[in-house]
Amino acid sequence: MKRFIVAWLAAFVLGEIVFFGYVISGIPDFLSPRVYATPAGDPTGESRALLAQFPRSGAYLIPAPRPGVGFKQWEELAKSGPVALVHVKGNGPTPTVVFHLHYLLCVGAVTLLLSWAVPAFKTYGQRLGFVVLAGVVSTLFWPVGDALAFPHSWPYFAWMIGFGLISWLIMGVVLAALIKPVAARASSPESPAA
Repeated sequence: MKRFIVAWLAAFVLGEIVFFGYVISGIPDFLSPRVYATPAGDPTGESRALLAQFPRSGAYLIPAPRPGVGFKQWEELAKSGPVALVHVKGNGPTPTVVFHLHYLLCVGAVTLLLSWAVPAFKTYGQRLGFVVLAGVVSTLFWPVGDALAFPHSWPYFAWMIGFGLISWLIMGVVLAALIKPVAARASSPESPAA
């Protein structure tokens, strides 16, 4: 249990360091948020205008399928553009706090998954490959699935995919080193007993 908690928290903390380095400082720069997020000219005015148009929290698809608008007509509107998906969030916890809690739970789930599967993976490379493969599958489902289904720009999704894959790789590097089969832990002099 101690090894599980140490691995979970180590992967979480290293992932958080990368998150802050990646998102806040813009490293690597070619994948920074500046690539997909166009700065607002007047963020306060834009916020007021959005609130006037979209008064409740929710996701607004523009053009939106509506009763009385057939699929063909909606498809034509979407083809002629513009197409947008506007996310409006009212008051509540800041997205950053919710993201960190979500990330902590995801890292815990991956740690648990590897702990269950670890008897099948004798080498570090196998354990790393298992976590990275889980990350690739997760990324193919989300956000690649979103990129195919929703009208966001590809630079936005390229950034999200890059961030996700880097996070999974970091989780894999840390977890593969700390979550080992019992026989490997017992024969490794530097590894304390679980």
